[in-house]
Amino acid sequence: MNQSNRWICLRPAPLTRETRPWRAMVNALAVISVVVCTMAAPAFATDDILILGPTVSGGTSSTEYKIITSTGPVPGLPAVTGLGMSAKIVSATNWKSEPYSAYEAIVLGDPLCQYDPSPVAAAEANAMGWAAAVTGNVVIIGTDSSLHTGINGASGAQLWRSAIAFAAAGPTTGAVISLSCYYDLSPTGTPVPVLQGFEKTGLFTAQGGIPCTGDVDIVATSPALTGLTGGPGGTLSGWGCSVHEGFNSWEPSFIPLAIATDVPAALKTYPVAEPRGFPYILARGEDLTPVDREGLLKICKVAGTGVPVGTSFTFIAGSTTVTVPAGPAPGGTCVVGPGFPAGAIVTVAETIPAGHLVSSIHVAPASQLVGVPNLLAGSVDVTIGSGVTEVTFTDTRTGFVEICKRGDVRGDFTFVVNPGGLGPFTVPTGACSPAIEVAAGSVMIHELRRPGTSMVGCATTPASRQGSCNLGARISTVTVVPGDISTQTIAYITNRRSIVGDDSSTTHIHTTDSTATITMGCAPNPSVLGRPVTCTAKVATLPPRMRTPTGLVSFMEGNETLVTVQLNSRGTAAFTTSMLTFGPHAIVISYGGDAQFGPSASRQHTITVEQR
Repeated sequence: MNQSNRWICLRPAPLTRETRPWRAMVNALAVISVVVCTMAAPAFATDDILILGPTVSGGTSSTEYKIITSTGPVPGLPAVTGLGMSAKIVSATNWKSEPYSAYEAIVLGDPLCQYDPSPVAAAEANAMGWAAAVTGNVVIIGTDSSLHTGINGASGAQLWRSAIAFAAAGPTTGAVISLSCYYDLSPTGTPVPVLQGFEKTGLFTAQGGIPCTGDVDIVATSPALTGLTGGPGGTLSGWGCSVHEGFNSWEPSFIPLAIATDVPAALKTYPVAEPRGFPYILARGEDLTPVDREGLLKICKVAGTGVPVGTSFTFIAGSTTVTVPAGPAPGGTCVVGPGFPAGAIVTVAETIPAGHLVSSIHVAPASQLVGVPNLLAGSVDVTIGSGVTEVTFTDTRTGFVEICKRGDVRGDFTFVVNPGGLGPFTVPTGACSPAIEVAAGSVMIHELRRPGTSMVGCATTPASRQGSCNLGARISTVTVVPGDISTQTIAYITNRRSIVGDDSSTTHIHTTDSTATITMGCAPNPSVLGRPVTCTAKVATLPPRMRTPTGLVSFMEGNETLVTVQLNSRGTAAFTTSMLTFGPHAIVISYGGDAQFGPSASRQHTITVEQR
């Protein structure tokens, strides 16, 4: 509108956003006026957005101006669509004379990270005046958005676009106020003079000195804020230094819009009941609502075959590292990880230790699973729900062993493999068993006694994997490496016929083979979490002998020794604990032997611990 055309005897009331539809009629009347009065210009604006010039860099080439005035993809920032509105950039000198309420929104931009608030000096000097006209939607930003426009405008430029659209969407004049880097060097609780006009019952205070952060969560939403996202990969995250000043306090009519989550614990002040981050973007608006408790990610780890309970595993969830100790099946041990906005798609990946294999990944609720878990990479994509999204990983550390029987004997021989109490496996002389999957590491192959035969040798391929060979106890201890069947250990057990007497035509082997057998039981079974459980082992002889075995027995779960106990005079030992975790526990007893009886191991005994 040509501001030199004025009404003859009538000064129109200032145009607000409600009266803007009448602007065209006013313009027409002004054109036909024939007498020029000397009264002041009418208080209405011909542009949609008012920008305080010192707060933007480059004037009409600034990010803020281009986003406001572009009608399609913003030049240089094609990922952002312009608002298609008009804007006026006003000098600090002329700021005070502007009809603030006639604009749809007022913008105090980002002068590319200046460390003092001189660019907003004009707004500070007139803080009560212009703020009184801003009765609509407001966004206050504690960072330098114009320095972080992102690739094609996917981050800082999108923040400007969403914030200005939100400010202009209300029924009355709104505002977007950037604090750039003005308070980056300020201590906690520093007043913010440019915001004085908004302070009714509370004060705005800010602080800088915040370590560079990159993880941001959205904690309030509005339909007008479309395109503004937090969490891993969100438009607010991954800026390198996303926050220059955060807010210690604010006027109660405002609420946090975004919080930085990867800050020191002392800075995590929001929400108050369960703080997850430091507020650095504030907003107010009629349709602005806090996001209900963001979805939580819970990561669980199950100790599968060959993985001792308590082994620590590292996971990456978005950009957060979570450490989880392995627990017994079926549920494992769980750790509540970071919060993410509901609906965010998050990749959860295990850092797979050498020799381990992720055997299963389970997501609950199942509807939160995105695609198919990648077991080889140990990763899964999940959609975060509004409650808890649980991801359970099971690892195995297994290899394969094959038992081959040779020697001057005939018939079938029977073997039990520990840990795990696997078997019995029947192997004919001159043949081999199928490949047996076992926990990687030290594996005991126990040949069950067969009358008339003696075990006389142990060997492996590769030869380096042969450990101790206890011929009297009929136990060959071998090493099994993690991997598939191509890396298996082949264990050779050699037997000969055992003949008492002297026969020059026959090899005579005199043996005092005295194998001890082990029985065990645990009670109560099932047990209750936190209640004591007693497991008792009984070591006896086979065949029965007058002497009772002595020595030590070890109560084991997988490769982990829970306790080692001395046998009493009756050949029994007991172990009581209330530390067993929820779920089933496979317990095996290992007997070390004594002067007359060789080492032996029990079959696996399962005890279940329930939650009641």
